Amino acid sequence: MLHWPSNPAPMSSLSTACRVARLRRRTYLSNTSVFQRCRPCAWPSRRCRNSACIVRFSSLCPARIRSGADAAKALALGADAVSLGSAAMVAMGCNRNVFVEDYEALGTAPGYCHHCHTGRCPVGITTQDAELEERLQPEQGAQWLRNYLTTMVLEIQTLARACGKTHVLNLEPEDLTALTIEAAAMAKVPLAGTNWIPGNNK
Repeated sequence: MLHWPSNPAPMSSLSTACRVARLRRRTYLSNTSVFQRCRPCAWPSRRCRNSACIVRFSSLCPARIRSGADAAKALALGADAVSLGSAAMVAMGCNRNVFVEDYEALGTAPGYCHHCHTGRCPVGITTQDAELEERLQPEQGAQWLRNYLTTMVLEIQTLARACGKTHVLNLEPEDLTALTIEAAAMAKVPLAGTNWIPGNNK
């Protein structure tokens, strides 16, 4: 969501990156699952460093979040929030090694299912079949999901504290380093052990 100021700076005083932001462009990096803001100036945090850029974005990191480390990276790269998809289902028992004969009837095996669309979920999570629904114990699934979310939050908090932050939303790109050249180029963070950001001519 964009919040436009009442008296925005004239377009001529903005950097190219800020002009792009003004035109409401966003770049989604599927490999890092983060909405990047003001992408051309490589500053994806909550506010652009360019003093003339006063456009703010709210962004949600919608996919590929499986651990607290994934969520912390997304927050550091500028996401305001993260969401969980299949990770929450796995926490509730999706792909569990039970009812193997039902997995085989779907032509798959426990751990490799991905047949949610069929409505024949062997563990009863993604089905409307009354017989299969009985296999999911809501109390047990809720406890597993609670354990997963609690552990994930503790992991994010631990990483934020290790970076010297008092709040997880204070994580910044400066708290990150990339382990591969590709990751450094996509996320615009330095390669580990260097100050080099691929594609950055400065």
